[in-house]
Amino acid sequence: MSAAPRLLGLATAVPEHELTQEAARDFAAHNLAAHRPGLARLLGVFERAGVTRRRIARPLAWYAKPRSFAEKNAAFVEAACDLGRASAHAALARAAVTPSDLAALVFVSSTGLSTPGVEATLAQDLGAPPSLQRLPLWGLGCAGGVAGLARAGLLARALAGPVLLVAVETCSLTFVRSDASRSNLVATALFGDGAAAAVVGPGEPSAGPALVGHHAHLVPDSQAVMGWDVVDDGLKVRFAPTIPGVVRRHAGPVARAARAAANLPPSAPLGHVLHPGGPKVLDAYHATLGVAPSDLARAAAVLRDLGNMSSPTALFVLERQLAEGPPPAGSHSLCMALGPGFAAETVMLQW
Repeated sequence: MSAAPRLLGLATAVPEHELTQEAARDFAAHNLAAHRPGLARLLGVFERAGVTRRRIARPLAWYAKPRSFAEKNAAFVEAACDLGRASAHAALARAAVTPSDLAALVFVSSTGLSTPGVEATLAQDLGAPPSLQRLPLWGLGCAGGVAGLARAGLLARALAGPVLLVAVETCSLTFVRSDASRSNLVATALFGDGAAAAVVGPGEPSAGPALVGHHAHLVPDSQAVMGWDVVDDGLKVRFAPTIPGVVRRHAGPVARAARAAANLPPSAPLGHVLHPGGPKVLDAYHATLGVAPSDLARAAAVLRDLGNMSSPTALFVLERQLAEGPPPAGSHSLCMALGPGFAAETVMLQW
């Protein structure tokens, strides 16, 4: 059996426009109050979201005007290409891999649509070979970055070459001005925009952690928990208040199955790289997984500084761990994220 592929390089990118949580709260109050009397008493969600600031794809004034789905989607394509290109170039440089050496490109997003896909544009902009295998993944939401990392590992092993993963989301562009639901308030308090890129492929142990296992779990009859409803003016967010409870019930069994998939004994120490869906989700992880304070702190710091960016967010957390210095050689970390389905995706890293 061939050696497990390794994470050779990882990089992130964010838009230039910064939005503080205070400004986001004021924006929501001003734009949604006409659609929901008594909105003021619900705005405490902004103080409880664990977010201080985030980056968004357009200046705040852009969101205050009515926008069609077509306008929002055009903005998505432009931002996704720009952010995807920036993160990909940086990840390839860190991996010391040239675009002409790439065997495949995995592209992950759930906040806009494009055919041909954004990955086709990125492949040509980067100078990848025409024979490049392309795998666009849509609809995985917050779980998409970890799912993409798992699929990149599978492709790298099958093709015996480096694979580029790019995860891009412009969550801010899904804001619907006429939707004063609790779900839209929560999304406005949590969501930010960003991109992450990773290069996965064959390499020496010093090149980066090995991807030694992956596991996915789809919760039965859970389609209503999280997702989009397609409406005339865009993608309308769907969040069930039961999400933290679902995490508490399923995170433990998923983590145990992920250990088994990586042939890791139940008693072996395990670090965690977690998607910070929100403070209540982090609390649920803490209650069910026994996560080390440093692992939770990294996830909470990404949430605080950049918000929940959906699919790339877990990769931002992993980037922070790499910047701090890898764990001891031979140790393991479980990357986990949850998203629409309702589903969990995991990748086991061996350092």
